[in-house]
Amino acid sequence: MATTLSSTPSSVEVLTTQPVHQNLPRFSSERLFFRSLFESDFEAYHLLLKQPEPMCGYGLDAMTETKTARLWFNQLQDKTRVGIFLKNSDEREGELIGEGLVLKMDKQWPRVHYVFKKEYWGHGYATEFLKAFLPVWWGLPRENTSILVEEISLDSQEKHKATERLCAEIEMDNKANQKVVEKAGYKFCGEVKNQGKEICAFWRIICPKKEETVSWC
Repeated sequence: MATTLSSTPSSVEVLTTQPVHQNLPRFSSERLFFRSLFESDFEAYHLLLKQPEPMCGYGLDAMTETKTARLWFNQLQDKTRVGIFLKNSDEREGELIGEGLVLKMDKQWPRVHYVFKKEYWGHGYATEFLKAFLPVWWGLPRENTSILVEEISLDSQEKHKATERLCAEIEMDNKANQKVVEKAGYKFCGEVKNQGKEICAFWRIICPKKEETVSWC
C-alpha cells in the first residue's frame, strides 16, 4: 500500500462485491443495542442533533429547529443506519446516545460513520459499535459489481479485481478516531488530501471472507 502523501485520491474501476440489500438486523454488544430508527425515535434522535459536537462529525451545524431535524431524519431513513442505545442493567433498551451508518459516495468504497452525544465521548462506545457492526455488515448477502474506488485503497496486484472493503479518511489531528478504526482492524494506507484540501489519514479494512465471497464470471 502507498504510504506517501497523495492528492485527492485518483479512481480505478474494479470488480468487487456489494450487499444485495442493506437492511441491518437488530444486534447488540456488551453495553449497547443497535437497531433501525423509527418514527417513535424522532424526539430522542432530535436531542442528538441539537448538540453541535456530534453534528460537527457530519460537517453540519446543530439542528435545533424541528423542521430541519425532521428533514435530516427522513433523508437518512433510506440509508444503512442504526440507532445506538445504551443497554440497561436489566438488559432492556435504554437511552439513544448516537447513530452509526454506511454512506457510499461516487468513486469511493463505502464509509462507516458514527456520532455520539458529547457526554458519552471517551467511554469506548465508538470502538464497541464498530467492532459489533463489522461482522453484521460482512454477513449480509453479496452480489458482484463493478465500481470506481480510490487507487490508494488497493494493493499493487489489485488492478482489476479487489476484495470488498470499507475505508475511512480521518483528519491527521483526530487521533481518537484513528485509534477507533485501528482497534477495529483497519489498516493505515497513507496520507491524502480530502476535498477541503486538508491532509487526512487514509484507512481501510478488507472483508475477511476475501475471494471466497465471490464467484467471478
